[in-house]
Amino acid sequence: MTNIYQKLALATAGTALGLAAVGVHPAQAVVMYSVDLKNPSYELPPNPFISFKDTPNDSNNDSWLETVLKMNLDPANGFDVAKFLVEYDDTPQGWTVNIGDSITNNGYDGDGSTQYNDAEMQILNTQLTVYGNDKANELGIEPLQQVSNFVTDGSTVAFEVRNGYLGWDNNSGISDSLNSPYLYALNGQPDSQGPVNYDIYAGFNRVISNSFRNGSGVSKVTVCLESSSSPGCFEEKNVPEPGSILGLSIFALAGWFTKKKLA
Repeated sequence: MTNIYQKLALATAGTALGLAAVGVHPAQAVVMYSVDLKNPSYELPPNPFISFKDTPNDSNNDSWLETVLKMNLDPANGFDVAKFLVEYDDTPQGWTVNIGDSITNNGYDGDGSTQYNDAEMQILNTQLTVYGNDKANELGIEPLQQVSNFVTDGSTVAFEVRNGYLGWDNNSGISDSLNSPYLYALNGQPDSQGPVNYDIYAGFNRVISNSFRNGSGVSKVTVCLESSSSPGCFEEKNVPEPGSILGLSIFALAGWFTKKKLA
């Protein structure tokens, strides 16, 4: 059975800059974008559902770029699931992943009161920690989950985000998921501090809000958006031949991981 590393090699072959691909599914389109955080050149995502909050930049001059991606998961637009593959090429230091549903998530369960629904996941050094929204904080149940020794030099880790859900897999024996009403509010839930929000933000080698909390170790990120009713991300049979990815390609996509689906 083909493992995740072989699939990832196929999925990212020939993408020295970054790619965007829109796939055609019998019921639903799939959008995929990849960015190389060791290369200062990059291409902008050519679709309205994946964009940069902050473009790649090496603010601390450590040779790893930091960036923040924004994904729109409004079900009315056809996408309600975001999946990520995150590659490390060195020992993780500091904040290397921060995925939240507030534009000012800044690690350690904070967002400066921009949104009441402000759940976030962070990887700080080698530890993964999941924080719920402000209600979870009020109930005194933070953090919702902690996983030690989740990442290391050479890791390729996977995440799945949707309304009220986070799944994770380090492809080295640590795989789990969390369903919680205190997690990402992406289905029109009211918010007492800010507007109704369907956006997910993902910071790499930094936190979402700004780069004052940063880190190093993530070398490449691939995000794929799909519909929960028509899953279709990261299947090797759907990846164009190496060298054929130039901006926008169209191909059919189906499946998450044959090895393990984040359920």
